[in-house]
Amino acid sequence: MELEKLLSEVVTPLLRGAGFRKSSHTYRRRSANGDEAAIWFRAWPLATECSFLLDVWFASEPAWDLRHFDADRARAYPKRTQSYDAIMHRQIPPRQQEWGSWGWNSAAERTAVVALLNELLVDHLVPLFDLLADRRRLMALAAANQAPIDYRQDEHVYRALLVAAGPSDALDELLLHLSAGERGHEHFLAWADARLNDGPTWQEITTEPDRQSLE
Repeated sequence: MELEKLLSEVVTPLLRGAGFRKSSHTYRRRSANGDEAAIWFRAWPLATECSFLLDVWFASEPAWDLRHFDADRARAYPKRTQSYDAIMHRQIPPRQQEWGSWGWNSAAERTAVVALLNELLVDHLVPLFDLLADRRRLMALAAANQAPIDYRQDEHVYRALLVAAGPSDALDELLLHLSAGERGHEHFLAWADARLNDGPTWQEITTEPDRQSLE
């Protein structure tokens, strides 16, 4: 009950203006380019008045399209999920709390939590999601090793973004390198060819509207 009150009084007004829509305790935003962000409040009974865990995740549409592409069989794509499709998934820890979750046992502690949430959502999470959805800026930062995601560990994401950006000298160099190199890149090369010629492949072979999920 207290969590619902916090969401309706504090969180929903903050996130609605940033384009997020609420479903249960989760706020989701689908960008125009198909990228998806979510902020998830999970009730966690530790504090006596209210307590919760706070998870955030971001799914890049090109990386999701690449992961589920099947060149041989036109099957429906699954729903995007935080556990499998997110290129970023973090649990945000509280600050200045004695327990491991966000929460409060008094009105003063609630006021402190509200202030921290305001700062976190407005100053950090919404700008982070804006950056992740701005692919041109994100790739420029990745080239300078300044992106919020380590593309040395998630190289497939950078390659998917490069394909999604369309023909370029950098993409030509990558495709030539993968085509002439060792085996193991057939899936990516087939997807890149389909994506460059026909656009997002999932739009053609999904049998129902893509839905968001945190399952």
